Amino acid sequence: CPADSVGDGGTATTCTCADGYYATKSGSTVNTCTACSVGSSRTGSTIFGDSKEEQEDDVCVANCAENKYWDGSACQSCPADSVGDGGTATTCTCADGYYATKSGSTVNTCTACSVGSSRTGSTIFGDSKEEQEDDVCVANCAENKYWDGSACQSCPADSVG
Repeated sequence: CPADSVGDGGTATTCTCADGYYATKSGSTVNTCTACSVGSSRTGSTIFGDSKEEQEDDVCVANCAENKYWDGSACQSCPADSVGDGGTATTCTCADGYYATKSGSTVNTCTACSVGSSRTGSTIFGDSKEEQEDDVCVANCAENKYWDGSACQSCPADSVG
């Protein structure tokens, strides 16, 4: 078997590409194992015999580390105030108290909610939608306080909130 592949020996008619490699042609035969792009992986590709040529975009899948996301061609770090699941995830999740906003034409920033309000679960990148603070950050006032639309205020004497 050629470089980056192994064979079972005996009567086997194929070789299996090493993890992180996929089957490609050299001339008219599928006989080469080519490395997947950094951050992606493939297991189980075979060469020789009746093997079919593979296209990297079809077979190499994202294998990003935790707190990274797949942008379609490589693993990228999640920005400040967000976390990522890694693997094949194409989004990052904003930390509690942050919401998704645009920088340029992409939803790629987590912005803090105003003091006294909170948001959980906003996502950035992928097909995420930009959020408006007034629509998503909800009041998070302490006991005996109320939200006046911009900040937590103390309840008047002889009342509770």
